[in-house]
Amino acid sequence: MPLRRLRSAAPAAFLTALVLILAPPPVGASDGCLECHDKKDVGAGSRSTHPPFQDDECDACHADHGADERLVLTADGNAVCDGCHDTGERAFLKAHREIRGPKARCVSCHDPHRSAEEHLLVPNRHRPLAFGRCDQCHRYDGRLVKPVRELCLGCHGGEEFARRIQHAPVRQGQCLSCHDPHASREPFLLTARYALGRTAGGERDAALCLGCHARESFFTADAERTLFRGNGRNYHALHLRNGAPGAAPRAVSCRACHEVHTSDSPRLVRRDLDCDGIPCLKLDYERTDLGGQCLSGCHTAQSYAFSRGAEALPQAVQELLREPPPPVAFRSARGALANPTPLEESINRRCVGCHEKDVRRFSQGRPHDPVRSGACSACHLDHGPENRLVLLGPEDRVCSRCHDLRAAAAAAGHGGFALAGSRCTECHDPHGGDSPGFIYARRHPPFEERDCGACHGDPAKGWRIEGTAADTCRQCHDDVGRGAYRHGALAGKGCLGCHRAHAARETRLLREPRAALCFECHKRERFAGEAVHDPVSSGDCAACHPPHDAAAPGLLVRPYPLEQYLPFDPGRFGLCWECHDEGALTDPSRAADTGFADGESNLHALHLRDRVSKNEVGTRVQPGVTCRNCHDPHATEGPRLVRRVLDCNGVPCLQLEFHKVGAGGRCVGGCHVTKSYLPAAGR
Repeated sequence: MPLRRLRSAAPAAFLTALVLILAPPPVGASDGCLECHDKKDVGAGSRSTHPPFQDDECDACHADHGADERLVLTADGNAVCDGCHDTGERAFLKAHREIRGPKARCVSCHDPHRSAEEHLLVPNRHRPLAFGRCDQCHRYDGRLVKPVRELCLGCHGGEEFARRIQHAPVRQGQCLSCHDPHASREPFLLTARYALGRTAGGERDAALCLGCHARESFFTADAERTLFRGNGRNYHALHLRNGAPGAAPRAVSCRACHEVHTSDSPRLVRRDLDCDGIPCLKLDYERTDLGGQCLSGCHTAQSYAFSRGAEALPQAVQELLREPPPPVAFRSARGALANPTPLEESINRRCVGCHEKDVRRFSQGRPHDPVRSGACSACHLDHGPENRLVLLGPEDRVCSRCHDLRAAAAAAGHGGFALAGSRCTECHDPHGGDSPGFIYARRHPPFEERDCGACHGDPAKGWRIEGTAADTCRQCHDDVGRGAYRHGALAGKGCLGCHRAHAARETRLLREPRAALCFECHKRERFAGEAVHDPVSSGDCAACHPPHDAAAPGLLVRPYPLEQYLPFDPGRFGLCWECHDEGALTDPSRAADTGFADGESNLHALHLRDRVSKNEVGTRVQPGVTCRNCHDPHATEGPRLVRRVLDCNGVPCLQLEFHKVGAGGRCVGGCHVTKSYLPAAGR
């Protein structure tokens, strides 16, 4: 429309059009950002790039901060990421090991701009995180399994952390003040830049140190706030500041002279100067009154002393002059930390510390080559304090590092079975043995006879089994699972959750010793305490519970009442009579045969048997109390397996404190007033 017609027809529209014509084009958010920020300085690598960064859409995540040199996001924490990524979606949670919540910061592991790694992952990642082993440090609710210092020293030990003078973060157990526990753009998971070589580029390369140490003490000519000075000169600045502008950096890095964790010399000074990661020149440093002396190193002997007394120093500096506190004794579960060794040797030595019995067993017979050479880390990732088996990857990938699983000979030796993706340890002991191929000693009869077709289908179709594994097992074991009460594992894990299909080290082809299998589903804490029932302490769970099915509730081999009160019938306690003397617990005249007796009164019988009372109304029969009401069948915190909380028909109710007193005891609380008992003399 011509401007003249627009002006006469619609004054408001005319004004709007005029503004659009005369005003300069708007400056995009990214255009403004790139006036100060060079994209080359943001992120590293090009394997993965964040789309907003690729498209110069800085304002998708950042707010314009003007002249204030701060990082300003459009929202706090992960809220920026939530705008595009559905962090509650099932696939997302699975990929992130179910990690969620405000403490799980996305930028801890992902670069928000670009990365040389896939999925924008930062280049340096903690080994447990890299292998998806979050449970080495965290419980399933996100809490740490141990305090930070204990966790770190479970894997990172040695003399480096046990010398006399300790850096304050080490002494206080604040490892995370310098290291990120998950991932970092800096080497060694450092939280800020820190020069690792002998030379440095000034303040930028000391960013980590300046997080705690005042810049004025190290990079200014003013010598008043540093202890390393003399004749009015700041010797820290003399070492740390750059040379002439435009010249190559000649400044010395912090790490060249100082240890980062502990030292045997004052001020964390090294005994061997660090020349780009290699110990080189010797340095003997001694403290003197209000000064010090460097006896050798990169130059001739040099001494320094303050020009004024200690009373003239700032209070913070006076604190530093005082003797350091005594070192903290860093110890692991296996005692004092050993001397440092190369990584592989260190890992393997720690393995022996906890797995001594296993190592002795591995040494019997013919060991697997990595076992014979002590190279645990050839297959395993160091798992720290978490009591879990951690492999470097899927079994077939670990084995294929030495064995060619795709070779024709390997396939022929396994009946044509495709080994890629298989679990080798289903048949082979990974540590060694006396049998050819390290096959486990106990073998399934069809496997022993190489009758694969007894369980598997057409080999041309990959030896698949018809139906489920349980259906295949029932072809021979048709009596399993026919009882009135069945083990939940039959429907959950199935047969192969507890048994190996081909061969095993344990009897009945069990994957692990019986108790260890049970604790995979049943919390071990429930079976530990001051008093532990004999079958539990010996790991004989099957003494009371058959592994597959049973006729009695609770998957028990014999009757055992679960109620609080029942009319007395010795047959109801058949499970208890398997080990305990029925007469000693039910016969009132046999007080001498039980420790729970008050003089000549058998208190077990008093509780178990019905109590008959008569009054003007009539005769009243009160049912006896069952064993389970007062005793836990597995373990208790107190003596005699006596419960702390009584069981009222399956519901916790009354509190009970039992105290052992000499040959007798005292019950405080419970179903009656405080009662004490003492067996007859001679009991």
